[in-house]
Amino acid sequence: MTARWSWGLLCSSLLACGRAEGPVAEGRVLARVAGQGIGEEEFRAFAAKQPEWAGLKEKGGAQVREYLQTLVDRALLLREARAQGLDRRPDLIASLDLAFTQKLAQEVDRREVQSEVSVSEEEVKECFTADHWDRKLKVAHIFVRSRERGEEVLAALGRGEPFAAVAERLSEDPPSAARGGEMPYYYGRANAAKEVREALFRLELGKVSGLVPIAKGYEIFKVLDVRQVEFDKVAGKVRQELIHERLAARGKARFAELAAQARLEPDPRGLGRLVALLLQGPQDGRFVLPAVDLELPLYRDRAGAVTLGQAIEQSGTIRQGRGLDDSLEVVEVLHAEVLAPRILAQRGRQLKLDADPQLVAWRQRREEDLLITTLRQQVVAAAVVSEEEARSYYQANQERYRNPQSTEVVEVLLSSEEEAREALAQIEAERPRLGPLVEVLSAAASALPDRIAAGKRLDQVVSLPVGAGEPAALPWLRRKATQPRARAELLDDLARAQSPAVLAEEYLFRHLAAERSQRVDSGKLEGHYRLHWFEEARFGNLVEQAMGAPIGAVLGPVPVDSLYAIAVVIGRQGAQVRPFEEVRRPLRARLQEERRNEVFARWLEELRRTRKGEVEYLEEQIEALGKVLSQEPPPAAGGKG
Repeated sequence: MTARWSWGLLCSSLLACGRAEGPVAEGRVLARVAGQGIGEEEFRAFAAKQPEWAGLKEKGGAQVREYLQTLVDRALLLREARAQGLDRRPDLIASLDLAFTQKLAQEVDRREVQSEVSVSEEEVKECFTADHWDRKLKVAHIFVRSRERGEEVLAALGRGEPFAAVAERLSEDPPSAARGGEMPYYYGRANAAKEVREALFRLELGKVSGLVPIAKGYEIFKVLDVRQVEFDKVAGKVRQELIHERLAARGKARFAELAAQARLEPDPRGLGRLVALLLQGPQDGRFVLPAVDLELPLYRDRAGAVTLGQAIEQSGTIRQGRGLDDSLEVVEVLHAEVLAPRILAQRGRQLKLDADPQLVAWRQRREEDLLITTLRQQVVAAAVVSEEEARSYYQANQERYRNPQSTEVVEVLLSSEEEAREALAQIEAERPRLGPLVEVLSAAASALPDRIAAGKRLDQVVSLPVGAGEPAALPWLRRKATQPRARAELLDDLARAQSPAVLAEEYLFRHLAAERSQRVDSGKLEGHYRLHWFEEARFGNLVEQAMGAPIGAVLGPVPVDSLYAIAVVIGRQGAQVRPFEEVRRPLRARLQEERRNEVFARWLEELRRTRKGEVEYLEEQIEALGKVLSQEPPPAAGGKG
């Protein structure tokens, strides 16, 4: 192989060059490894999967020989793996059996579940109206953790107290409570959690729901505004959800039928042990159990028992041991990740799918991939990069770990261009009234770096005169100045701000962001974001405008998806080298993978040398194929090659 092939690419290619699923005609034989031929069709199937192959201008004998080497290497590796007895290792056999069980289950699901589910255009339109996909709602909510607190909320609303006032007083969701319960976005059905959809989207404008149970407590909703949604905008989502629901229902019904036929029965003792184990949680990231516990049956059917050890091995969710705090959740996970593949695979064997040529070829390919992966793991096991080596590399290559330039802004994301212009006009009108606040901030800044003295001068924010014409941000700042944590943040703001005047204007934007911004995390962050060039997908043209604007510049309205942003630029940072601790793990992992690739490459070269006598290249056939390929037209655009 030429130098343009990295050893990492070679390793991935080795796992991608197995025979095509199903029998193929060999055509001309290009090479033999220990007498086993590598034919033209196998070569073409492999080359077609390589992006570089399609782009080659020359596809003569030299190019065929280069790509053929990977197929030869794969054959050599498989012979070596089998010579070492890796194909007889119990863990590899168990892994292969599990993978084939899952493949059989997928095939049965495709044939007996997916093939029986369809959705017509009329059904999509009916669902669009009946399930209120035609509405987007602006809502306020009150979240409570207990039913008793929820009843208190309903009683207060029943007495005629305004929803916003009750939310501020009783809601246990602080960010929305501060806004009178108002949520930032207009929510469509697809954006709402399933447990609240039915209650929420049947509410009329201005109406209040009852207690709606959710995972962590209860919610009460009020609809503040309604927008109509065009059918074409959400038809794809409606269809997708209908199909998903029908697949789930059909899959559940088919599983129940097959489970009854298999006489699947739970074992209370084993399930009880598993639930207790999950409540206890894994120790040091894994479950350590005596063999007698691992053999406990969780379920039994005609084929035998599903043991606790098998459940831990086959279910990633159970293996992690988190988020399962009741027996119903455990049973659902077992059904989805352990029992359904088992029962569906049994059905597949009844249908003799395990003898289907394509599935047999898939199993062979999977076994070969496992053998090569396991062999490589053995070869590179000792290739370890130490902490000292990683640190030394970092010191010598720090320029590789320099952050890109960033610009800090306070952004307010609003529903319409008109609303964004109104917000800018409000800020412009309030600027002349910032004088008293700027004086207080200037006095506090002059006392820095003595934070105690600066804090005492900051107390004057609370005593600033209250008036009808004061900036809307001032009451918000007064509250912050009386809270120890927020007060400390105000002192941090003073320390990094360009000037007290710029900081005062920044507070106009931050207050507006906390109260009205449509971006999900804006309430918590008060609209403060650090923009990089690579974040245009999230912030749109605001990134380009902010990068080129001076500090203090006001931007907007800027279209961002279907919303509009206004912002003020508050800071800029040049490229900085990231500290070693921040890059240590990915750096060490990359160096280790590079070392493993080098070790494997040297080992593979030695394997080629020692097994050279087993390899025969049929040069005439290679050159003949090269001539044919050089005369063939390139694949059509978008084709598979």
